[in-house]
Amino acid sequence: LEFRRVLFRSTSEACLDCRPGTVSAKAGLDSCPDCAAGTFQRDKGQTACLTCSAGHYCEAGASAPLPCPSGRHQNGTMTALNLSMTSEDDCEVCPAGAFCSTGAAEPTECSPGTVQPASGQGSCSKCDAGKYQDGQGRTACFECVAGAYCASGASAALPCPSGRHQ
Repeated sequence: LEFRRVLFRSTSEACLDCRPGTVSAKAGLDSCPDCAAGTFQRDKGQTACLTCSAGHYCEAGASAPLPCPSGRHQNGTMTALNLSMTSEDDCEVCPAGAFCSTGAAEPTECSPGTVQPASGQGSCSKCDAGKYQDGQGRTACFECVAGAYCASGASAALPCPSGRHQ
């Protein structure tokens, strides 16, 4: 059994469903109020707004959550306080040593063999040939050591094979 309210009465006295981004718990109103900032409603004719998703923000009257852009992520302080983000300005800049894809709930540390020296980035970069990085969440690659070789994206300096040298 589907529960839907016909809530909005137009000037012709015909009742209409509330549009997406608006809701009303009472029948017979002249208008449907917008969903509050931090909430959304994608369907028409509904009686409650939904909480905005992690890594997304919802402005007042939102019919869908909008993702934090690449290089930004969910605001940790707001998450700790159980608050929803209400604008793109609430999204935090991704720190150096990590990347944040579109709609990221939290930063992802760069994996070994990759680095990110700058903040606010959507990806990490492979270490160049001749360099390596054995740690996670790093901002710089190390020079390959004597007697070893390092391919592009190396996570370790590999010793030269037997009978060969640098």
